[in-house]
Amino acid sequence: MTLMTQTLPVHIIRRYTDDDYEAVESILRSNHQFDEIWDHRENLASMVTNDPDSVLVAETDGHVVGNVIITGYGAHIAYLFRLSVREGHKNRGVGTRLLDTACEILKKRGTREVSLIVDASREELKEYYKRRGYSTSGRTFIYMTKGL
Repeated sequence: MTLMTQTLPVHIIRRYTDDDYEAVESILRSNHQFDEIWDHRENLASMVTNDPDSVLVAETDGHVVGNVIITGYGAHIAYLFRLSVREGHKNRGVGTRLLDTACEILKKRGTREVSLIVDASREELKEYYKRRGYSTSGRTFIYMTKGL
């Protein structure tokens, strides 16, 4: 009897470059996460100029299939934004690899805690993060913005 095994694609996690912008924008838009101000090309370029590890992408077979942004970190806390995976690549470990790599970078920098924002109506996302060791704060927050 021959056993069939499925080979999962290799996901390379690397720093974002400007050449990745169209793919990242497409992924964010398809997942309803794109924000015209936060996610414009110049903002991402500025972020990686200030810190090359602040935007990470997952690549499979030469194509960007996921991304995450690390921001606001110091000795105590950092924030993860825009964890997003292209449809067709979800549930294959892409998001987990992005999260793990971001956390490794932060640990090496001495950051002690990482936070993220989850849409309260998205039960599957809350469960996803809980399975990865994240817990809720027990408080309800409203995300507020102001254009300048």
